[in-house]
Amino acid sequence: MTAGIIVFLTLLFGGLFTLVYLLRPDIRKQVEKPKYDFQSQIQQYNSHPKQINETVAHHADE
Repeated sequence: MTAGIIVFLTLLFGGLFTLVYLLRPDIRKQVEKPKYDFQSQIQQYNSHPKQINETVAHHADE
């Protein structure tokens, strides 16, 4: 009985989230924002590896 309720509620909330995600672009942007922030940070890191490595080396000497 309890397992059935848990499964039902999980499917219900999953379905509701999917509907909201598909129908509301503003919510979709908010959900996907951390992914794009992370990608931006990786691109910044990859475009300046020497500068970052020098900073790390400088702090290691202290």
